[in-house]
Amino acid sequence: MVHLDSLLPPNPLLSPFQAAWKNMLQHFPRRPNSLFVYQTSYLLVSLPGFIYQFIPAMKKHKIQLDKPETWEEQWQHVKISLIRIPTLLPPAFISSYFYSEDFDVPYKWDSMPPWYSVTAQCLGCFIIEDTWIYFMHRLMHHKTFYPYLHKLHHEFKTLFAMHSLYINLGEYIITGTGIFTAIHIFCKHLFMAWVWFLYPHLTCPFLWPQGHNVPWVPLPFVVNTTFHDFHRSNFHRKHSPVFTCWDKLFGTNKKNNTSLKHILHSRCSY
Repeated sequence: MVHLDSLLPPNPLLSPFQAAWKNMLQHFPRRPNSLFVYQTSYLLVSLPGFIYQFIPAMKKHKIQLDKPETWEEQWQHVKISLIRIPTLLPPAFISSYFYSEDFDVPYKWDSMPPWYSVTAQCLGCFIIEDTWIYFMHRLMHHKTFYPYLHKLHHEFKTLFAMHSLYINLGEYIITGTGIFTAIHIFCKHLFMAWVWFLYPHLTCPFLWPQGHNVPWVPLPFVVNTTFHDFHRSNFHRKHSPVFTCWDKLFGTNKKNNTSLKHILHSRCSY
């Protein structure tokens, strides 16, 4: 039986990555601190999105031109998000630590999966999370639940760099259930869990950069800034967090398509 590794070219990043992972385990012989990794990365990735919204050259990419950013609003965003980091994240990561201990999730280099295996597992996690959050997101927009679960997240009508943590405890638990369900099914190594935590939740400032329609997110089946910004400003459309398939299937993106054409036409005129 032919192994997939034999069909692929050598990975030039394998050796330095192996050295870095083993060096990390020398300093953290038990299990590395996932909470520290996430918090540090989250703040570093969010910083550029916070800064470049005030760069004049970026104004031509802004979607909602009638809603300019102010330092007061941005400080409100940052303040609430920073409060969420020490209040919401530690219990989740402490629980995940004991979970990894009880289920004996591997973390040594000898059990490190190949990159294509991690990629396939993350794709499975994406599908589970996207499905879960789409339907939970629609449910949280129902008038019965919205004031108690989702209203805080819609306090502002435009996107901002740290918007993923601008939520209350109830919404955090609901969305986190889908995320941890995906990990429970697909996670075969600590590194895979890190990739899953970091990639989809730290690339939001890159994929949805502060309400600006930038040209570096060209994939038509992935939620981009314009798609998500329409949801923030119109409320009852676009509920998917990653892919656009559920919105297309249930017709919750129809008004968004009309709005996108209007935005692009206005941008050309502008």
